[in-house]
Amino acid sequence: MNNVVGCSGARAVSRHLGVPYSTVRNVLRKMVHFFRYKISHNQQLLAIDREKRLTFVLIFLARVEVDASWPRQILWSDEAHFHLRGTVNTHNCRI
Repeated sequence: MNNVVGCSGARAVSRHLGVPYSTVRNVLRKMVHFFRYKISHNQQLLAIDREKRLTFVLIFLARVEVDASWPRQILWSDEAHFHLRGTVNTHNCRI
């Protein structure tokens, strides 16, 4: 069996396994109950957002200290492109 650890999304898994993208999407939706993240545009970061982000980072780093390979088990499915200048290419975005 092929190992898809390290693949960054459904399209990469599809290419790696040599199966149609639609098959991968169906398995993710029907068996794993994985759905695309819908981007919401927020214009302002609030103080509570900073606290939530800091909490997330601390939890993430703690898990990485326990298991350095843990981030490779995450299915990074985002197909939008975030640019440093603040723009987002939302070609697959449904808001």
